[in-house]
Amino acid sequence: MDDLAGLVVKQLQLDDGPGPFVQVFTSRDRKNALVATAERINGIVHYEYAYVDVTDAKSRMLHEGEERVAWSFVKYTDVDAAAYFGLAFMHRWGQEGCMTMHRRVNMDKIFDERAEHTLLPQYHTRDIGYGFSCFSERMGATTKLDTEKVRAGLLSLMPTSHNVR
Repeated sequence: MDDLAGLVVKQLQLDDGPGPFVQVFTSRDRKNALVATAERINGIVHYEYAYVDVTDAKSRMLHEGEERVAWSFVKYTDVDAAAYFGLAFMHRWGQEGCMTMHRRVNMDKIFDERAEHTLLPQYHTRDIGYGFSCFSERMGATTKLDTEKVRAGLLSLMPTSHNVR
């Protein structure tokens, strides 16, 4: 029986890893951003949001003598809970949201990975620049977001297959 369980776990782990896409939301005033990613770990999909508000003093820190803005992260395994969080974040400012989907490349354009924190790149310290949501190959966008659209978007981050032919 243990051999069968081990075989099932091994098969699930074959498909482990990050999804090939990300979704990006930026507020119209260019002060807030939300980035959604998905990763399969031991056969379970984890939906992670990175979010930032450049006007929030709690997210500011001194890094190498310069004031920088740090990302905050939240992760879910329940796609409905993740969809609710994403929609709540986007509606926090009472603005109509637009979520764009991109290939998961050039992540260094939005995440400055450091040992102690993940920071916004230096040129986004006061606001989120116009090139922020165009960091990679944009695949599409959707507006008039509701829970079902956000949920469907999250599910699309982890396709069953993705090949270049």
